[in-house]
Amino acid sequence: AEQQAMKARAIDVNNRIALLEERGVVRRDPGRSRTPSREAIPRRKGEGPAPLSPRQDRIWLFQEFEPTSPAYAVSFALRLEGVVDLTRLDAALVEVVRRHAPLRTLLPVGTGAPFQQVLDPPDSVLRVEDLRSLPEHQIQTRAIALAEEEWQRPFDLKSEVPFRVVFFRQSDTLGHLVTTVHHVGFDGGSLMNYHRDLGLAYAGGTFEPLRIEYPDFAEWDRHRWSGPTLDEELDFWRSHLEGAPLELDLPTDRGRGGDEIYSSGVVSRGLGSETAESLRKLLSDEKATKFMALGAAFGAALFRFSGQRDFVVGTPVGGRTRPELQGLVGMFVNLLPLRVQVPAEATFRSLLQTSRAGTLAIMAHQDLPLPFLVQALDPNPAHGRSPVVQVVVNLLPPLIPDFGGGGAGGVVPSEPDPEFLALHRDPNSFELELYGREKDGDLILDLSYD
Repeated sequence: AEQQAMKARAIDVNNRIALLEERGVVRRDPGRSRTPSREAIPRRKGEGPAPLSPRQDRIWLFQEFEPTSPAYAVSFALRLEGVVDLTRLDAALVEVVRRHAPLRTLLPVGTGAPFQQVLDPPDSVLRVEDLRSLPEHQIQTRAIALAEEEWQRPFDLKSEVPFRVVFFRQSDTLGHLVTTVHHVGFDGGSLMNYHRDLGLAYAGGTFEPLRIEYPDFAEWDRHRWSGPTLDEELDFWRSHLEGAPLELDLPTDRGRGGDEIYSSGVVSRGLGSETAESLRKLLSDEKATKFMALGAAFGAALFRFSGQRDFVVGTPVGGRTRPELQGLVGMFVNLLPLRVQVPAEATFRSLLQTSRAGTLAIMAHQDLPLPFLVQALDPNPAHGRSPVVQVVVNLLPPLIPDFGGGGAGGVVPSEPDPEFLALHRDPNSFELELYGREKDGDLILDLSYD
């Protein structure tokens, strides 16, 4: 599904912490920062090439070995109703690209290692596919086919920026804006910032200046994980995962790995408004969040599937724990291994409390990039399986921007048509992924499987 393509990368941890504070789950000393250090990330000195961040390394390496794979290409669509001014839209996209360096960055290789080569802003970004001349019953089918081709077209990161945008004009007052990005330069928090900035630019607004750019973060993040900082974080994670199996034994209908690695699918179900409201009351009583409830429910289901009472579930976090990172586009997301233990006498309330405690514990240590932890705990994972984490759970925020309202000449964005939602398959890196998203008072659950 369209949001599935971004699902493992979507939520910013600071939003979660703010919600915890509102519910009284955690209390923050107003004299202390949420972040481990008050020292701001500095601007880079000089104009030389910046390294990749540690969070980009694994993605870049995968693309090097699988140059034609769309595994890390992500497409997402917006339905735009109203008379879209395409010149204005293209100019807005150019301003967004000017603001966010990763959208105009190449990753060539020099002296044995890739580096970031930031290009000047382009004169134009938008490609338009005008489908109005087709018979009405063919327009949607043709738009979907072209969008599918766009998603499958690989990125050459050495010579092509990781960002493409197409507007499919279906009538004078309806179209879909399809953006395709490479995950090496874009995550879920980026999607929210991209949509916000695009809507602001289209409406003629002005941007607040960014404190830093992604190359500044990449260089800082590359140097911070050395010496005692890395050792201290590894000590916590070793303790948290001590004795936990690093593989979840899920039943399968075929062997793992091989040519079937991208045979994925999605099953979606809503709880129903009454059940969703009952859940909200339970969470209020237990001072917990919907994410904690998802973790508890998923843990119970995985126990039933596997028979294991002790295992690890991954949860994506935004990785933007410093204020200067909040407005940026780039690859910041991190995957945290949450240990799940299901005692024989467990009830859902007790699992919810365990999920609550475990979530709070790992959020305080969310900055360490997962590859460092994998290298320390599971340097030689089983062939065909993701190391440490094979299943993922997450809660997604709303992602629809404001394009200046519905006044005269206004453009109203909304979720894409279902055919576009179903288009963007994510070739799973994990065996099972559960994502919750709120819609019209209901909690929708999307289970993605490999």
